[in-house]
Amino acid sequence: MGLMVAFVVAAYRRKRTGWLDPVLVPTLIVGAGSGLIDSLGSTGLTIAVVIALSMYGSTPMWLLRSVGAVVAIPVSVALSPFTGNRPIEWNSATVLSILPQVLLISIVIRYLYVVLVRQEQSSARESVLAGSGRRLLGVTDLTQARLIGDETLADLVAASPGIVAAVAVERDGAAIVVAQAGFASEVIGTTMPMAVIAALGAVSTSWSDPQLRDLGRHAEQVRSWRGATIVGKDFDRFLLTGGPRAVPDGVFDAFTNLVNQVALAEVSCRSTAELTHQAHHDHLTNLPTRKLFTNELMRAVDTGTGTVALLNIDLDDFKKVNDVHGHGAGDELLVEVARRLAEVGGPTSVPARFGGDEFALLLTDVGEAAEAVRIAEGLCLRLIEPVRLTAATVSVGASIGVAAAEPGLTAADLIRCADIAMYSAKARGKNRVERFTTDRHGAIAHHRELEEHLGHAVDRGELVMRYRPVMNLQTGDLVGVEALGYWQHPSLGMLPPDEFMPVAERSGHVSDIGAGILAAACGHLAGWSNLPGAGDLRVGVSVMARQVLVGDLADTIADVLAATQLSPDRLILQVIESEHLDDARVGDLLRTVAGLGVRIAVDRFGSTSGSLVGLRSLPIHQIKVDPGLLASGDGPMLQLVTSVGEILGVETVAAGENEPMTATEMVQWLETRSSVRAG
Repeated sequence: MGLMVAFVVAAYRRKRTGWLDPVLVPTLIVGAGSGLIDSLGSTGLTIAVVIALSMYGSTPMWLLRSVGAVVAIPVSVALSPFTGNRPIEWNSATVLSILPQVLLISIVIRYLYVVLVRQEQSSARESVLAGSGRRLLGVTDLTQARLIGDETLADLVAASPGIVAAVAVERDGAAIVVAQAGFASEVIGTTMPMAVIAALGAVSTSWSDPQLRDLGRHAEQVRSWRGATIVGKDFDRFLLTGGPRAVPDGVFDAFTNLVNQVALAEVSCRSTAELTHQAHHDHLTNLPTRKLFTNELMRAVDTGTGTVALLNIDLDDFKKVNDVHGHGAGDELLVEVARRLAEVGGPTSVPARFGGDEFALLLTDVGEAAEAVRIAEGLCLRLIEPVRLTAATVSVGASIGVAAAEPGLTAADLIRCADIAMYSAKARGKNRVERFTTDRHGAIAHHRELEEHLGHAVDRGELVMRYRPVMNLQTGDLVGVEALGYWQHPSLGMLPPDEFMPVAERSGHVSDIGAGILAAACGHLAGWSNLPGAGDLRVGVSVMARQVLVGDLADTIADVLAATQLSPDRLILQVIESEHLDDARVGDLLRTVAGLGVRIAVDRFGSTSGSLVGLRSLPIHQIKVDPGLLASGDGPMLQLVTSVGEILGVETVAAGENEPMTATEMVQWLETRSSVRAG
């Protein structure tokens, strides 16, 4: 009896039984039963042992053990044929009727055990899948998603004793294993013909197939394989499971769900990566956008071991390609410019497109700043080489500003320096390289201070108006005043427009500053209407290219005229003569403004070789001669400009070069002039 109890306790602690149990269990029952006074007492002992051991061992082992235990009952009765004082035969009805009852008890207990174990394993698999689903839900990295899939595959195998699983994908016409769990050794990289994968239907016992047998060498317990093709949005995956017997539906479904989870997560990761790429790369050239480029620049400035240099590139006369050959040709040109940019910059550079025809190139670990200038000069020569487009062969140059990182300069400072140098290169004749230096362009701290305060200049009332009289060159009469916006900087003092307006244009504040100047000028002229001789005067307000091309200038003008009650024909919008006058958007806006009754003037006429045909297509009312032309004293040239005005049927005017006057001084000047003329 003691041996029987010890055997049961040992099986409980080991959670398993041995191969000799079908022999040992009946033997111990017979030994224990034959020693009892009542031989039928072995029945209770048998039931106890059967119940205790029903939870361990395989089904065949359990069945042999149970039959042996049942047989042990009549054997023990035969050895000790007494129940109390009465003899009993081993083959009596009393003994034989007990046997099916004991066997039934064993079957019921085993069934309940199997059901509970399967439910537990099913719950464990569901828990594993739920956990993987939560982990995969927010994953955006493809490698991390696959790692979670590998870990979950191993957890599912652990929750499914005896099962092995592998996932394969098609490469070069064969199925190659990319994930596995449960195999005795590594099988990742194992290849199988696609025909073998295709032959695995819902259930397959083709474990004798040479290819599967080769895979089975790593899992000797497998006698049955089951596979399925998981159709994915990106590519198909092949699930292969195996076990000592046919893989149950519930187990196979769990592995199928996992493969689907990982497939969806991979698609999501790829979609996220694609969207992220699209958000940070130009859709036309596939170059990084300003935001991504700035991040790379910041990283290079913070961690760069060599010289870090930035090239700001603006194409010259790009709009002419669009105007003459169409936007399709312009797009082709931009793609080729991007290719040449990457080619000249080399593999360690970071090219970017900021928008329109503006590009940038980040150079890291260049030997010195002079090397960055040489690269920029080479880029300038490379870009001006003819480009063969579908519609034509064109050639455009580029104005390139170069700035090298220095101690104390931030990434934003470097962008600002390169931007300033680029504008300087464009102003000095285009198709050239200009490097930012403090001696030539001023201290960057000065530019930084201007930008930091410029956004608040209008709200703080720091704009101060100055005026110059405007005379008609043909009649010599006073026809108006030119409005100039000065900035009373809180620490730098009074700044002329030439010093801060280019900064406003670069930093995006030009629309607000321009609107402030426009409102102040119209307000002053409206207040001077009752002065003698000033009732018909007009005020000229200059606008910059970015004001015309960006924003809602026409709406701003309409609002200002309504607020100041100034007659529209007393406002002259002065547009500087430049290549932008040929832009169709400029023409559309000028026609809209002219439709309000506002007069349009071409400012600084004679400073460039503008097209007379282009001017005839615009609603021009006035030509304002470039001050440099007046200062030169070139009589024939002035006569030519005046003749152009006569040809166009517009007045030709010039502003004085004397010191601009404040609004109060202008009023006094008008009053004095009126008194003199009256006298």
